[in-house]
Amino acid sequence: MLNETRKLASLATIDHIRAIPDADAIDCGTVRGWPVVIGKGDFANGDSVLYIEPDAALPLSDPRFAFLAPRGTKTIEDAQYHVLRTVRLRGQLSQGIVFPVEKFPEVSAPDIDAALGLKLYEPPQPPMGSEAIGSWNLPWLKKTDAERVQNLSDEWLASVNDGLWVPTEKVDGTSVTYALDDETNLHLYSRNWELATDDASATPMVLAARYELRAWMADRGVAAVQAEMYGNSIQSNRLRVQGHNLAVFAAWAKVEGQAEDRFDVLMAPDSGLPVAPVFRDLPFPRTVEEALAQADGLKSLINPERLAEGIVWHHLGDAAFPELDYRLVFKAVSPAYLIKHGL
Repeated sequence: MLNETRKLASLATIDHIRAIPDADAIDCGTVRGWPVVIGKGDFANGDSVLYIEPDAALPLSDPRFAFLAPRGTKTIEDAQYHVLRTVRLRGQLSQGIVFPVEKFPEVSAPDIDAALGLKLYEPPQPPMGSEAIGSWNLPWLKKTDAERVQNLSDEWLASVNDGLWVPTEKVDGTSVTYALDDETNLHLYSRNWELATDDASATPMVLAARYELRAWMADRGVAAVQAEMYGNSIQSNRLRVQGHNLAVFAAWAKVEGQAEDRFDVLMAPDSGLPVAPVFRDLPFPRTVEEALAQADGLKSLINPERLAEGIVWHHLGDAAFPELDYRLVFKAVSPAYLIKHGL
């Protein structure tokens, strides 16, 4: 389950161990919905394991992780780490890594990530043209994030009302948050920082002006809008589009100091904002495997000649889902996209 800090390591069970065609030394197992390649005979169905998710940076100073160094290193805060990526081995998708629990007494720690020295690796955000003036300071609003479908269960997916979910394209760019204060002044945020708004030529401010965002928000009682900026010079512009663009994926009201989801405002025909495009004919997935299969190899609605990064499912009701950390969204990221771009 998501928190403000994503948990990377967990005590879990491996099951559904199966052979990989034409592979003599490796098998594939499943851990909490994630497929993981393992050494043949290393584990049995039902074994407890330490599982570490993709995007985790493992410290190579720990001798238990040192064998990963030949697969690639990354310097983070002057130390060497190996970052786990989605890969295919002998044609089999593998996401994350597992270890025998007996080698890791840290699994009993309240915070396994901290006990193991793991870090969440996030590629540096490209400059937005606006100077950072402080850290994120919106205690009523969660940062942009969505639970990965692999961390949900088939039982949960089968239990929710499928008629209340809207699938949008997960647009590959860099996230930005616009927020109004009590005097309806516009504030600007990156993933972790508040940014200056006094440079009208900065890309986020150009986009805000293009869509008259401050007035749009004030007129509709929206206190924050979250969007993906994409285009030239943004995250390698993997969608290969011209100019700078905005794909809005969340709108929030502030009610009694809490954020209230207003995705319905974005779905209105006259919303007036460039909303993340909707996959109109996509059925709600009832299993984790189905959700990933829908996303894998899916073409972008923005540029159909390119792969989409994935699908984000938005709930239009007012239910509270503890499985989603009380958010109303979850995502299925395309394995083909991750592998193609080395993510």
